[in-house]
Amino acid sequence: YGPSGSVGLWVFPAFRLGATYSSLRAVRNNRLHVPGQIFYADDLDFRMTEIGAEAAARIVRLAGLTVGASVARGRAELIEGFSVEDPFSQLYQDATAHRARTTYGAFVGLDQTNSDGLAGFIRAGFQYRDMGHMPSQLNLSDGTNTTQATGNTIWLDYSGFYVKVGIGYDLVR
Repeated sequence: YGPSGSVGLWVFPAFRLGATYSSLRAVRNNRLHVPGQIFYADDLDFRMTEIGAEAAARIVRLAGLTVGASVARGRAELIEGFSVEDPFSQLYQDATAHRARTTYGAFVGLDQTNSDGLAGFIRAGFQYRDMGHMPSQLNLSDGTNTTQATGNTIWLDYSGFYVKVGIGYDLVR
């Protein structure tokens, strides 16, 4: 989930160019606590920020049927906090991973503009955001000693389907 937006201009009644921005985040907290016996926590935070461009073609005669594509520079991030404590031992791990790559998308939807220039759209699409193995930095601790390390994450893919609804103003109309 997260905010996204685009600014564009219908260069011709059937062709639009625009700029895009999106910020996505997914959080998962896994916890178990049995007082005096065990505490377990694995908190994951996945983030993706994209800045890019899009192009769309609209077929006005078909109720504003629109098809389009986007390309963006995406920056993915993974933050993990892991802890296990029992009466005999402790283990703590903090990890961060980052990677920037080009992402791609395609969409189809309806785009309508009224006589006053107010525009509205609905789109369904797919955004390809394969980040692969991301380089990571780790801090490991047993409660007494701390060790720093580097590594790679498992293969991470932030791709997925989406639906967008929006409004705007059509200067060309």
